[in-house]
Amino acid sequence: MTSFARAAAALAACLCAPHLALAQVGQIVDLGTLGGTISGAQAVNDAGEVAGWSLDTNGAQRAFLWKNGVMQDLGTLPGGTSAGAHDINESGRIVGWSDTTNGAGGPRGFSWEGGVMTELSALGGQSARAYGMNDGAETVGRIMTN
Repeated sequence: MTSFARAAAALAACLCAPHLALAQVGQIVDLGTLGGTISGAQAVNDAGEVAGWSLDTNGAQRAFLWKNGVMQDLGTLPGGTSAGAHDINESGRIVGWSDTTNGAGGPRGFSWEGGVMTELSALGGQSARAYGMNDGAETVGRIMTN
């Protein structure tokens, strides 16, 4: 059977029985919040650790790590009041963004590991966000320049 024929057969099987694929997805877990009204999971690793964002009791958006049933606020970069996490790799390193008071004009990308949040270079740009990372901690994102 050609690879095209295999792909067509697999697609037909999915279209004819979509409920079979849904039945094998896994369980839904309520992660909770950091005291606010809403949270959003952005990424999960094979260990079941989740990175995302949640509103806190003051309504500020905060980056979180959810691990072993506990949601932890990752904090912000110096002077910041809000942050969001976008990805987590297999070693538990998280990347995302945080606002700052460094006069840069916008949020900055961060890497978080072992309780320490580190600002990532914006390469001279006014703002930056880190969106993804591999297991070698190579990071992708967006930088805004003039």
